[in-house]
Amino acid sequence: MHGRIKTRTTEEQKEIARREKQKKAKAFSETMRLILEKRAAGVCDPDSLNLTAGLLTENPDIITLWNYRREILLEMKLELDLESYQQLLEKDLYLTEQCLRVNPKSYGSWHHRIWILDNLPEPDWSREMKLCTKYLQLDERNFHCWDYRRTIALRSQVPDLSEYEFTLEKIEANFSNYSAWHLRSKLLPKIFPDPQNRFPIDEAKHKEELELVENAAFTDPNDQSAWFYLRWLLGLTEPKIHFLGLERKDDIIAVTSRSFKMTEIGSNNFGLQLVVEINNNKAFGTWTSGCDQPQSCLWKFTPEVKISPEDSVVVILVENGTELERQNVGPEGFVTEKINFLPTFSKDLRDTMTYQLSSCNQLIELEPDSKWTLLTRILLMVCLDCAQCEVEIKSGLENLTEVDPMRKGYYKDLKSKIVVELAIEKNKRNSQRFDLRNEKLTSVYHSQNLWACEEIDLSQNELPSESLRQFYSFLRCKRLNLNGNKIKHLSNLPPMPMLESLLVESNEIDEFDFDLLKRFPKLKYVSLKGNPVADKINMAEYSGSIEINLSTT
Repeated sequence: MHGRIKTRTTEEQKEIARREKQKKAKAFSETMRLILEKRAAGVCDPDSLNLTAGLLTENPDIITLWNYRREILLEMKLELDLESYQQLLEKDLYLTEQCLRVNPKSYGSWHHRIWILDNLPEPDWSREMKLCTKYLQLDERNFHCWDYRRTIALRSQVPDLSEYEFTLEKIEANFSNYSAWHLRSKLLPKIFPDPQNRFPIDEAKHKEELELVENAAFTDPNDQSAWFYLRWLLGLTEPKIHFLGLERKDDIIAVTSRSFKMTEIGSNNFGLQLVVEINNNKAFGTWTSGCDQPQSCLWKFTPEVKISPEDSVVVILVENGTELERQNVGPEGFVTEKINFLPTFSKDLRDTMTYQLSSCNQLIELEPDSKWTLLTRILLMVCLDCAQCEVEIKSGLENLTEVDPMRKGYYKDLKSKIVVELAIEKNKRNSQRFDLRNEKLTSVYHSQNLWACEEIDLSQNELPSESLRQFYSFLRCKRLNLNGNKIKHLSNLPPMPMLESLLVESNEIDEFDFDLLKRFPKLKYVSLKGNPVADKINMAEYSGSIEINLSTT
């Protein structure tokens, strides 16, 4: 047995490892205690830099230590000349490289490196770009490094076209590079903007990108990177805001196609503003949001001087100091006919989308449960001919709730959005009545488009109590039918100046406050039958004139 190396047992090895771990933990705690004491005492010296460096090379994710280092470096800057300070910061750059070898995805290390470069008298930006390239060769999907690269490219004014070409290089090396696709989506609108502002990018480039991403998406149908990019390409730029309607009485009411936060007149922070002119002179007064929130589609203007019937009234929509729309508002008001949720596509782009739809259909035959393919097929049909494909779109979204139940709520909301858009398109020549019964709606998108409807039927859907907030622009609604939904309470129901009849039968309402009725000055009838609250309400406590129906007979 002499001369042989003793083999340690597993228990002995565990005990040695435990003691070593305890020793390291004790040393770490002692060093950390000393560092915190020095920081509390305001000590900023080279010894503190050495102590923090020792811990960071072991664990680069201790943000407190990076913060302390920055405090020390800023203090030492006051005592050093530029050359010495440059050298000191160069050493910290090397420290971050050491830390990134330990953890290439260390938030603290990447952030500190940016801070150093922002404080270096003479930063070497080209070296940083090479460093990014090196790290992305090691891990092409390191999103920390991609974020760092975007920052460096911005600071050093690297041409967008150069970075755009770099994304293509990375995508061609590996289609499953989400960060490269994401950066590409940020660069393309800058390099190839759409002059008509209909699509994310210029139409010709749009077609090229659709063809590029198709190859990626269909190479691996289960990889989400390319599918997300394809969804971005199929997304449309939000159309310019415009007036949906205007009314003038004692006040002026403006309804816009999307919500916005009013920028104060005269503010240097340009944004969206509404301006009123009475008899060719700018009118002064107060604008009030119609939903008690700073962001709204409905705005009320109370002028300082009373408006008379013979006055000429003009309302102007202004964005960043530029006039977008000007409308004369007579006593009869103004209602737009401009309701379009989709633009007109060119033949070339339609052909490309049609080809992709065909490819999706072929892929679904092979992989019927590919959720990305199923969703993209729906989005393509929406772009090509939403009205013609309505039945297929609805059934496709119903299918997706079964294929991908984790995102069931998203698919239901998407279906609600598409159904409402189609209904508004069909209904735009008949603004008096809007009927969307039994469509399984979970939300009422674009509800501002219903501002002039007198009768709105949303019965037999799946609308929750939260969705009632969307109804604040129902200015002319006289009859509102919400029977058979999933409403638990009515506290979110906003004021409606013309409402006469409110039907909320067969919901899940279990509480009701009579004071709620004060929000509707012309209300005559409310039906609450079929709700749990119907058995709780004591009509003896109500002395108002509104008829409240609780009976099931």
